[in-house]
Amino acid sequence: MFKLLLSMIGLWMLVGCSSLQVSSDYNPDYDFSKDKTYAIVSVDREGEDTLLKDRIKTALSNELERKGFKAVAKEKADLHFVFHMDVKDKTRIDTDYQMMGYRRYGYGGVMVSTTNTYEYKEGTLVIDALHPTDQKIRWRGIATDVLGEQKTPQERMAYIAEVMQAIFETFPPKP
Repeated sequence: MFKLLLSMIGLWMLVGCSSLQVSSDYNPDYDFSKDKTYAIVSVDREGEDTLLKDRIKTALSNELERKGFKAVAKEKADLHFVFHMDVKDKTRIDTDYQMMGYRRYGYGGVMVSTTNTYEYKEGTLVIDALHPTDQKIRWRGIATDVLGEQKTPQERMAYIAEVMQAIFETFPPKP
């Protein structure tokens, strides 16, 4: 019972703490100040989670509009945005070593180890800004996080918006 409780607390701490990691990269020779319009370009694949995909598109549009960009048709856009998602099953193994029965002057006692295994899902979202003429990446934002359970659609949308805001913290890059 104690081990189960300890495992649950450990898992709660693992998921409860913010583990969101965000990074970005860009072409320093590209002048982002000229770009004012965008289009989100995506291809629907069979069996894909369209609810999640639509929520990501909405959050991406909201963030770009907050940054002053305007949505236009793909043919007229200054930048094309595409995104990729991946979820991996991960395992974390923690071993804790403790000295039991410690005696005076450091002699005696027993070393005891306890190993706990945590199963979790890690999600990665990659967003690329492509130039429409050559389709080369001008900017890339990546977010990786331990996925917790959001129980309602509103919680899911709020989480996606939070991730999107973190990704676009450095977009557009300043010269």
